[in-house]
Formats: sequence, C-alpha cells, structure tokens
Amino acid sequence: MDAESVLEERIQDLNAKTLSLKEHPKSLEDMANKSTYLQSALSDLKDHSFLADEKLNALEEEVHSLWAVSRKNNFDLYVLELKAQDAEDRPEAVT
Repeated sequence: MDAESVLEERIQDLNAKTLSLKEHPKSLEDMANKSTYLQSALSDLKDHSFLADEKLNALEEEVHSLWAVSRKNNFDLYVLELKAQDAEDRPEAVT
C-alpha cells in the first residue's frame, strides 16, 4: 500500500468518525426525548393506578357495608320467623 492510499483510507475513516460524532448529539437528544416520554408515561400509569386503587378501596368498603346490611337483614328475618312460629304455636297451646 502506498502512502497516498493509506492517507486516503485514513481520511475516509476520519470523515466517517466525524459524521458519527455529528450524529451523536442527535442520538443523545432522541434518547433524552424518549426518556422524557417514558417518564411521562410512567407518571400517567402511576396516576391511573392510584385512581384504580381508590376505586377498588371504595368498592371494597361498599361490599363490606352491603355484607353488614345483609347480615342484619338475615338476623331480622330470623327473629321475625321465630316470632311468627311462636305466634303460631301459642293459639294451639291455648286451646
């Protein structure tokens, strides 16, 4: 290889590296934009997750409340059935 071809090869290598270095800030900017976008998306997901957790907690509280009402209604029904049975049994005992 003569000196001229070595020089030409090195110039091409330098030009390629220069082009790569010129594109590097663009690549860094793209990565920074992507990072910002991903942070925003993560924040949105956390917000939605928090809202979903709040809704779930409210629904769980409502279910607990409904179970309490159901238990009370069942107990009241049981008491009424006992009273009805007692009322049915009394006339028979009187006669």
